[in-house]
Amino acid sequence: MNLDNIEIVDSTPQDVFGIRNVQKITWIDTYPNLELGITKEDIKSNFSKDNTKEGSRQIEGWKSRYSDPNEHRWVAKDGNEIVGFCVVSREKSNYRIQAIYVLPSYQGNGIGRRLFDMSLQWLGNDKDIYVNVVSYNVNAIKFYEKFGFIKTGKNVVDDIASLPSGVTLPEIEMVKKIIHR
Repeated sequence: MNLDNIEIVDSTPQDVFGIRNVQKITWIDTYPNLELGITKEDIKSNFSKDNTKEGSRQIEGWKSRYSDPNEHRWVAKDGNEIVGFCVVSREKSNYRIQAIYVLPSYQGNGIGRRLFDMSLQWLGNDKDIYVNVVSYNVNAIKFYEKFGFIKTGKNVVDDIASLPSGVTLPEIEMVKKIIHR
């Protein structure tokens, strides 16, 4: 891996397959937790519909969201391979980091920081920025804290964190408050 070859670019609808691959590999590496009964097989099953008609409909739905002016996506590419991505949205009352993932083999090299810097610049600083993070993902929590995010104390349950077995990844909410001047 030559980090000089990593470029961060605006994502296009054709990137959804590469984004989904990064998400799958990263989830399998990050989220199994035997203490909570979250197995690697459970995480893999979350991606089992990808090559089905239902999965194709979901992919088309993701592609259609590229036309939403309140959402933006970037991908990190090593040549033609997507090795990371970030999705953000501008909601009415606040802004939100929807997802940021970097392949495990590329983590720790500043790619996540570069993606995050671009996302924070695009979002601006006129509203609070929220992110949900799996409560035991200590590396992600520390990453967000470096950017000024703090835990709100709120536990979150959303569809994205629900696995086919019925187990839910426990999430917490973090916020980067705007600085009033």
